[in-house]
Amino acid sequence: MRTKSAWSDLKRVVLPYWSTPSIGWGWLFFLLALLLAISFINIRISYSERAVFTALEGKDAATYWHNLWLYAAVLLCSVPIVGSFGWVKSKLEMAWRNWLTTHILDRYLANRNFVKVTSDLVDNPDERIQQDVSYFCTEILTISMALLDSFLAFLAFVTILYLISPTLLVVAIVYSAVGTVATLVFGKRLVGLHYDQQRLEAEFRYNLVYLRDNAEAVGLYNAGIREGKGLKARLARLLHNLNSIVSWQRNLTLFKVTYDYSLVIVPALFAAPLYFTGHIELGMMVQAASSFGRIIGALSVVIAQYQTFARLSAITSRLSDFVGVLEEIEQNSDEKGPGRIATKLASNLALDDLTLNTPDGARTLVRNLSFSLKPGSRLIIAGPSGVGKSSLIRAFAGLWTAGTGEIARPDLDDMMVLPQESYMPLGTLRDQFTYPKAGTECGIADSRILAVLKLVNLGELVGNAGGLDATKHWTEILSPGERQRVAFARLMLSSPKLVLLDEATSSLDVTSEAQMYDFVTATGATIVSVAHHKTLIGYHDTVLELVPGGGWRLIPTDVYQQ
Repeated sequence: MRTKSAWSDLKRVVLPYWSTPSIGWGWLFFLLALLLAISFINIRISYSERAVFTALEGKDAATYWHNLWLYAAVLLCSVPIVGSFGWVKSKLEMAWRNWLTTHILDRYLANRNFVKVTSDLVDNPDERIQQDVSYFCTEILTISMALLDSFLAFLAFVTILYLISPTLLVVAIVYSAVGTVATLVFGKRLVGLHYDQQRLEAEFRYNLVYLRDNAEAVGLYNAGIREGKGLKARLARLLHNLNSIVSWQRNLTLFKVTYDYSLVIVPALFAAPLYFTGHIELGMMVQAASSFGRIIGALSVVIAQYQTFARLSAITSRLSDFVGVLEEIEQNSDEKGPGRIATKLASNLALDDLTLNTPDGARTLVRNLSFSLKPGSRLIIAGPSGVGKSSLIRAFAGLWTAGTGEIARPDLDDMMVLPQESYMPLGTLRDQFTYPKAGTECGIADSRILAVLKLVNLGELVGNAGGLDATKHWTEILSPGERQRVAFARLMLSSPKLVLLDEATSSLDVTSEAQMYDFVTATGATIVSVAHHKTLIGYHDTVLELVPGGGWRLIPTDVYQQ
């Protein structure tokens, strides 16, 4: 997704923070005050330099030493001001980054939007939240302060240079204009290249992480060479684009170096004749050269910051795209909108004329499905692979909403879904059992956790792991079967009203699978299962059989098994 203009991209990312009161305003005012003070100091230094060289030219020792000490005093007073500028700027960057990251995270996590942000909508949201936000806050403040500093410097030194030599002022303006236009000609390609580089770097990093997360599966296939070819191909594309960036930066640098070195020659060419004819003193000539450089620097801020502009433009575009996707998701979140399945709260699961489509609308999985479950009833969904059994579980959980009809269900906090791959969050062993609640805040006693672990045959896990507060990479340590047992422990500790089991016992043996279902059944919760093991049908009282094309039939278990 691309927005209409760079300006609209910038507004979308910047305005949310600065349109509300925040600590950032305090740091900003402090930063502006320091910038004004630095501008005043630069003017004072200019006149101090002029006085020192004028006294030196006249061989006036007393005046020379007096002005030199004044010059030193000005420099000494400027140290804490100039030194504090970077510190205050960093504090503002951190305050802004904290707010912007939290703001985007809140929108990303709200209403499970992170599930809806698919790769075809926006790539690498993790990289945009972590890296792009950090770069954005740093780069935009760097550029903003450079522009403001240049504006203040121009106002201050344009008068000084005009009083010394109007001609030299005109030369400075023309010189900077030529440099700015040339820089835009050389550097216009950099913006698009930097945008592509951000994307290519993110894709390469994502594929490295993907390989790490699936290392065992790749190893079992002995597919290291195959994965290496894909990674090297992405690296080649990344380096090809980077080579283009380096080439264009070389051209820009060659021009910039020539431009910067000429700053020494150009003012001397115009100021020296005035000095030789006695129109100005040595101090004024030095001040003229210094003022010329200040004005050139002020008017050539585009040249000095062009690469930063290019990076900022790419980063701003990526962040704006991400925020735009979140806005579109939020705007389309109305559960009563056209083409969306409506939901309402109820004590148990009930469907009214439900038609479920795939998220892209390309297929209809179930048509006109209606039923109502009583509390404590147990339903198993059967049918061939690919018919839509797991998709129906996603619809019950509120993740898939494309279709028509209505789903009545308990509040999400009173439901629990156990998928085939049990998620192990980063954190302690206690966190694994109390998830999705925070382990230390859930109010579940250790004794209860330990008792439940014994029931699911994980009684030795706590001792082997080093206690409930041990922190490890649990996905790597626990086998698939152990992770599924952990999920059942979570279920027993949370006591939901509605339990959705999607191949939740696929990695367990028949005996353990039966044991887990005995525990779930004993909780009295309503159960909806998807399972390929026919032995599990007997744990349910009703079978929902799906057939290709969207058809279905709802029959008692004993009839289905005949």
